[in-house]
Amino acid sequence: MESVSQGQRLFTARLVIGLAQGLALYLLYSAYDAKVWPATQGQVFEPLSLVFLFIPTLLISALGEMPVRKAATWAGIALLVIATLAFFDNWSAWPVDWNFIKNKIRDSVSEYVYQQIKRRPMILPVVVEV
Repeated sequence: MESVSQGQRLFTARLVIGLAQGLALYLLYSAYDAKVWPATQGQVFEPLSLVFLFIPTLLISALGEMPVRKAATWAGIALLVIATLAFFDNWSAWPVDWNFIKNKIRDSVSEYVYQQIKRRPMILPVVVEV
């Protein structure tokens, strides 16, 4: 009888986490659709989106497989890593100066080719924005 009670608690915990995740993602989508905060500030919106997408999934998978304290610790570590990486990705966005990128490619490839074959062929980098 104890295993049924434990199974019901596990089901309830997973259901609550899933519903909270759904609500959080819905609110983020609504903010994006209405173009209001936090969707207007990428350095907040991107980490929130990724955290609400991955952390509840991690918690749902961990519950029942490891002790709650250990699962919460791993979820906290994952939260910090995901949020930090998302913030950094947004902060260091791709540069817009395509000439700078083409020159860097040309210089790097020219140097590499010269080191390999001791010749200086013409390098024509073609960068296409998608």
